[in-house]
Amino acid sequence: MALRTFQGGDSDNYYESERKVEISQVECSREEQPVRSTSKLLPFLSDSLEKQLKRFSSLRYKQPEEAKLIYDTGEILVALASDGKYGKFRSTVESTEALEILLFHINKMFIQSLIGGYLMISNYIMQCGYPFRSLSLPPALHACLSLVDDDARSKEIIEFLVRKGFDINHQDSRNWCTPLHVAVKYQLVETVQYLLYKGSFALIKITTTLNFTF
Repeated sequence: MALRTFQGGDSDNYYESERKVEISQVECSREEQPVRSTSKLLPFLSDSLEKQLKRFSSLRYKQPEEAKLIYDTGEILVALASDGKYGKFRSTVESTEALEILLFHINKMFIQSLIGGYLMISNYIMQCGYPFRSLSLPPALHACLSLVDDDARSKEIIEFLVRKGFDINHQDSRNWCTPLHVAVKYQLVETVQYLLYKGSFALIKITTTLNFTF
């Protein structure tokens, strides 16, 4: 049987080139795969929204059924967190066959659990390794203050997150707003007073797209 050869070359050079390509592909694959953790909610360490969404987009074409399972599981968990069903939420996380849960969904379920006052779920999500203090993720406190119209609930959320190490002056990387800016925007008077009491910096200034300075 004739060996496949390059034009103007020989078979040894061809197979050597093929081996180099295979090694290169393996190395690239290793670089793309994040390090695994023991958490089923957050199975990859040092993950990011961008990396995960890129991985998920690729999975939708290569393994559409697996991608659907990941998305559907995330939607189920968001609904359970919104309803405060801690036992069902936890058992779903621990029994899921999905390869991972999207950070997009984890952020939503974390926010919904805070808004509903289901802090056992919030605490469980953090114990699983959710990086709620990360600058690369939409800050949960800002989202909560924009959705809750009750000062008492807002103060409970602030107290809970600050106790867990959330920076009271955390700036949203999308617009540089702090929680104080959000509370002022939504006229949460008692929340503004509480944030100032907790150490919010009143002198942090931002300029909105409408050129309003806070």
